[in-house]
Amino acid sequence: MKHLDILAKSSRNGGESLYSHLLNAEKTAINIALKSNSKSSIKINVNKAKYSGAFHDLGKASTVFQYRLFNKVDYLQEEIFRHEIASCFFVSLIPKYYRDDVTMAIISHHKSILDDRGKSGLLDLVRYNDLDYVFKTHSKDFDKWSFIVTDILHELGYKTRQINIDEAYSNFVYTVDLCKKYVKERGASLYRGCLISSDHLTSALNVDKLTKEIYNKPDLSFFERKNKSYPLSLISSKSKKKHTLVVSPTGSGKTDYLMRRCKGRVYYTLPFQASLNSMYYRFKESLKNDDIRILHGTSKFTPNEENPNDLHEEIVLQKLVGSSIKILTPYQILCLSFCPKGYESVLFDIRGCDVILDEIHTYSELIKPYLANMISVLVKYGCRVHIGSATIPTKLYEQIIDVLGGKDNVKEVSLSDVEKEKFNRHIVHKINGTFVCDETLNTIKRSIINKEKILLCFNTINKAQSFYLHIKSLFPEIPKMLIHSRYKRKDRKELENMLMNNFNTIKDEACIVVSTQVIEVSIDINFDVMITECSPIDSLIQRFGRVHRNRKNVFDANGNRVYKHVYIIKPEDKVLVYDQDIVKKTYEVFTDGEIIDENKLQSMIDYVYKDFNFNFTLRQFSLFSNNQYNIGMCKNTNKSDMFNVLEIDSKVGILDCDVDEYVNGDGKKRTELEIPISNGIAKKLTQIDVGLNPFIIPSFCYYGINGDNVGVGLINDFNNPNIQII
Repeated sequence: MKHLDILAKSSRNGGESLYSHLLNAEKTAINIALKSNSKSSIKINVNKAKYSGAFHDLGKASTVFQYRLFNKVDYLQEEIFRHEIASCFFVSLIPKYYRDDVTMAIISHHKSILDDRGKSGLLDLVRYNDLDYVFKTHSKDFDKWSFIVTDILHELGYKTRQINIDEAYSNFVYTVDLCKKYVKERGASLYRGCLISSDHLTSALNVDKLTKEIYNKPDLSFFERKNKSYPLSLISSKSKKKHTLVVSPTGSGKTDYLMRRCKGRVYYTLPFQASLNSMYYRFKESLKNDDIRILHGTSKFTPNEENPNDLHEEIVLQKLVGSSIKILTPYQILCLSFCPKGYESVLFDIRGCDVILDEIHTYSELIKPYLANMISVLVKYGCRVHIGSATIPTKLYEQIIDVLGGKDNVKEVSLSDVEKEKFNRHIVHKINGTFVCDETLNTIKRSIINKEKILLCFNTINKAQSFYLHIKSLFPEIPKMLIHSRYKRKDRKELENMLMNNFNTIKDEACIVVSTQVIEVSIDINFDVMITECSPIDSLIQRFGRVHRNRKNVFDANGNRVYKHVYIIKPEDKVLVYDQDIVKKTYEVFTDGEIIDENKLQSMIDYVYKDFNFNFTLRQFSLFSNNQYNIGMCKNTNKSDMFNVLEIDSKVGILDCDVDEYVNGDGKKRTELEIPISNGIAKKLTQIDVGLNPFIIPSFCYYGINGDNVGVGLINDFNNPNIQII
């Protein structure tokens, strides 16, 4: 019997029967194991994956689980019940040569086996409760539901027999002892990763169709295009060397070159979430037939405008395994260094892939020390690693080469001195004042008179918002806009479209764009002049790349080279966001009034970073370092540890006026209303248990009390809801 009345999910979550769920999970596990094996030199046993899928939720047949599924809260509700534990009562039905790995995948596919955040991992429960007590609470009414499990297994095609209570207890003790053994061993369970991935994929719509379409190699022939304006396009990408390290100026064609070096499925990383949408749509437009997904750190969904009715499948797909190209930030694969919940699923999917770490010169000072460790894990699991940078300190360069296995394994690519010289396009000026000093304001006025497109860049959102209102009052007739990360996602998308399609195409007319670091990476904009707060030299050079980017009209009518002007504001005594010493050294290393020489940048970078330590790692978080594993099998660290160490803003908020629309909206609508917020802002607010559990923000913090702040995004100071103009 299939027992279709025994459900794996409640009716409000689809009402899928346990038989159907296990059948789909089994088929999915087989498919993704076979397909992923074909793409990687690191294989897993397909039969182990099969048994994991079929057995992982057997405990849901329990009367306790079924009662709770139908909200009968009076039935053992005060006791912890984990269906994974009850599932392990049947592991003696698994062949011995598969049993250990399958059992560990089953017992850990939702929780760390030890030190789980909710203290409900199996070894946590046994530690804080009597062994027999844990078994008793999970085996209640065993004689009433165990035959249902064996019936379902029989229908699934497994050789089975009735399991009595004594054998169930023996299987439970076996599972506990196995967990105690595995937690002392160091390593990662790809079977756990496969099961987690299978379980998630099984929740998608039309799972048969999806499993046929995933794990396809993308067609990257588009990137074979050649253009002498992009000198990297003229350099051959063919080499027997596995990995790639490209150091080349902004606008020289790094992205195309890195994509040309790929041979299989691609993980493409950019340092800022703000850059992901731009690259996603860029790839979507260029590679129309490939499975391209984007993975935001705080969002489950990027609207599919071509197919707006298929919302659920789009939401589910974005985070799942097997995409031809996945676009994400390095934070999403830094889990391989920090090992939070679900990291084995990433490891299972990424093994054997081409991983592009683009624009590493703009990675934060907090991330840079973890680069080498993250790369070592990727290499360990058979990835081909391709790194692109406009600027990279020699110490970090040498460390990366070493981690990649030495120069014999790495294709090193750079432009000749002659080619680099062609990218000399800026004259730098140092302003010994602030953004509101006479020198700065006179520079803006002069640029307006010259009908130039002006880019003003700040290190913090607060300053950008304040100065935007200031110039709005000073130059009301000049087209202007503000862009940063603290907008509703729908407003942010409109601003990006306005930046690309309106301000970026303005000719023979002055305009002003005020921005933060969000314009540093993968936004193809071209301005005539920039004034910027000082930041580390690598991010500063990236900002400069938004000025005179397309290098058109390189020579004037008299044959003289045309240069554009960039202005650096002197750092304040207390530098926010960045390392103070690095910012001050950056300001020192530039000479006022000189051309920025691409051939001298390396020595300037090495001067700024000569005392910086790139070798620091936190061993207690790392999966793999110094050629050994550091974490127990099927055990996780707390994800908040990673967020805290790297100072990641992982939360979202919504305005109080949008709460009803958010609660009643679908995935697309909810995403449009979300605003990325800092952990500091979140501490001041209350949360709702819907969607991404957003924090509720007073509307005046977005619009001002009388609408005075419309267009400036979310402000941080709730006590002063109207921004004070500088």
